[in-house]
Amino acid sequence: MNYFALMSYSPEHAQRLIEFLGEHGVEAAAVPGHNAGLAKVVAMRAFTAEQTRSPQREAYEQYLRRLGRAWKARNGNKGDDLRLMYLELYDP
Repeated sequence: MNYFALMSYSPEHAQRLIEFLGEHGVEAAAVPGHNAGLAKVVAMRAFTAEQTRSPQREAYEQYLRRLGRAWKARNGNKGDDLRLMYLELYDP
């Protein structure tokens, strides 16, 4: 399944982003990042390989991008607006 990897942050900052996303109906989680001490925030809505090219995926990505801009605005226009998010294959 494919998930949107949103951003890597310190665990504390990641938790604040997860809470913000939850307030807007997006379930998210923090997973260990590639860099020591960072947590990668992942939106938990999953997409199959076929769905990655669907209008539903596009609409969800656009919603996440709007939330990213709101997240940045909420933080005084400092930090990230999630524009570098990407789909990532994850198979537990």
